[in-house]
Amino acid sequence: MPTPRDDESREDFRARCVPIVLDEGTAKDQDQAVATCNSMYDEAHTASEIVRDYVVGEFRGDFPEIAPDPRVDLETLTGGDDHPFFLTLPVGEVGKVSENGLRYDEALVEAIQEQVVGRGGIMGHIKHEERSTAFPIEDVDWVGVARQGTTLWGKAYIPPGEVREYVRRLKARGGKLATSIYGPYAQREALQDGTHRIRGLRLESLDLAPAERAALKLGGMFGVTAQMEQSKEDMEADMPLTKEQVIAELTVDEIPQALREQIATGVEADRDAEDRIAELERNFASQLVREEEERQAKQIER
Repeated sequence: MPTPRDDESREDFRARCVPIVLDEGTAKDQDQAVATCNSMYDEAHTASEIVRDYVVGEFRGDFPEIAPDPRVDLETLTGGDDHPFFLTLPVGEVGKVSENGLRYDEALVEAIQEQVVGRGGIMGHIKHEERSTAFPIEDVDWVGVARQGTTLWGKAYIPPGEVREYVRRLKARGGKLATSIYGPYAQREALQDGTHRIRGLRLESLDLAPAERAALKLGGMFGVTAQMEQSKEDMEADMPLTKEQVIAELTVDEIPQALREQIATGVEADRDAEDRIAELERNFASQLVREEEERQAKQIER
């Protein structure tokens, strides 16, 4: 079966496709062949118009303070949450090119900036075949955005639940997290250097994903705050955790089995070393006692 090319129009593809479909017997007549080819073109065209590109952030360095956008009713959004939890991380950078060849130019970053506030996000993406029926409950709510030089930053509220707990634990481990723009676009332009750029992005969601899947590795920062207005204590809480703090926040269940075994081995080795030292000290003390007794015995003999 033929496959539509990126730069091929519907008419050109149909002219190439119909004879092949008829020859293979996939369609019984001209009308059915045209319908089949149109369906193939629509499926390939729709799939090529969905962008899934990732930006990775990590727990290190500084990150900007982003005020909530006036269009967001923050009080209603966080109602009933005694300890609102916000996430700040990079979502795009002008001049960067992702590993899948997407060029983040000014137009694309501006399109994301204009649309991200008020959007939600989930963990991962909706599968292409489920787009017409899936309706996942969003895990994050994007409440603010800001440009800092060429980098676009976003700030999201994370409601209580599994995702908030996951991000808290991720910070304790000093981990990384990726964001991913998701939505259709109107045009894809191939560039001479092998990269491409897109136009007419309609951002449906700004999702979260494992950093290992990130196509655009900004090496940026990743911050968590407990409230929008930051006190000195809150700002200090957003700084990277020390090794001692990371260890203090970990529970036994969160420590990998291999590390637990190493710790146990180390503890056992320490105990063996302590026992050996104690034994040497006892032997040394006994030797001193024997030498003193021998010395006194020799004096008596004299």
